[in-house]
Amino acid sequence: MNRQFDTTGDVWNDPDKLAVWVDGMGIHRFELYIDAPGVGSGAVDDCRRRGRHVVEYWGWAPARDQQRFANVRAEAHWNFRTLLQDGRAALPRDAAMHEEAMAIEWSQDAKGRIVILPKEERRRTLKRSPDRFDSAVIGLYGSTGGIQTGRVSFFSVSA
Repeated sequence: MNRQFDTTGDVWNDPDKLAVWVDGMGIHRFELYIDAPGVGSGAVDDCRRRGRHVVEYWGWAPARDQQRFANVRAEAHWNFRTLLQDGRAALPRDAAMHEEAMAIEWSQDAKGRIVILPKEERRRTLKRSPDRFDSAVIGLYGSTGGIQTGRVSFFSVSA
């Protein structure tokens, strides 16, 4: 079903109204995984202002498996690679995304951990940003439990 929505109304600027609208449309709440550094920081702030639940992706952050991966970015790309290899994921028919996937290179650092070629290097090779493939990698990593969000605990102290 192809729906078009007017995104200029006041509902888009009021998180409470937006939540009511989303619920009324039958759209289940979901997390948005956003590549937070750089331009993504504005998107994080804007989505939160609009009442969306945002999970920030920081590729340079430490990986869960720090013995095997240099950072979250390497772990996320390796997760995607493994899912493709095992037939549990597939790339859509998108020539640009396939080109971006083929531009991925990996190596090992001095500690023997997996490192992915920096995005800037892929940009030079592709003559554009590899945003399509990166969004697929981040989304799949997040949806398979790879992105860990912070936890907050509350407790009482007796005086």
